[in-house]
Amino acid sequence: VRLEGQGLDPPIAIRFGGRTAFPVGSVPGGIDVIAPPGLFPPSSPVDVTANRPEGTSSTLAGSYTYTDDPPVADPDPDDPDDGYVIALGSSLTLDGRRSRDPNEAVGDFIARYEWRVNGSLVLGGNPGISAATLASFGISLEGIYPITLLVEDSLGLQSVVAATSVRVVRPGSV
Repeated sequence: VRLEGQGLDPPIAIRFGGRTAFPVGSVPGGIDVIAPPGLFPPSSPVDVTANRPEGTSSTLAGSYTYTDDPPVADPDPDDPDDGYVIALGSSLTLDGRRSRDPNEAVGDFIARYEWRVNGSLVLGGNPGISAATLASFGISLEGIYPITLLVEDSLGLQSVVAATSVRVVRPGSV
């Protein structure tokens, strides 16, 4: 979590409404902290009290705002990301499990997966698509067809669209 604001040097502990977060580093105009899940409402200013090692403390009313980092979509589970290969007439199982939210440590998570397979909408993290459904998406011949994945986190922030493809080949050549 990054708190953006000004007026605090890195303290030992930061208290928000009676709960404590621990700084892990400073950035220009802010402090990176580890905080309990659900501590920060999105884009709402918070009062910050810094307790320093020498025993002093200071409070800055409404001076920091939680910054949510966007999730990262990964539509291709293997490495290198080389797309999917299926035989003509086969089903396709998509796998978005390597998608991630950089704010998972503070309780944020990926709440929605939105795939586009040759332009047609498919929802879910790891959806299976039958051969008949693929054909209805226009995937009924050998060739390479586009797949994109967009993910959204629990606070409504979306990833950039990540792209891959499915290559459809003759049966027996997979």
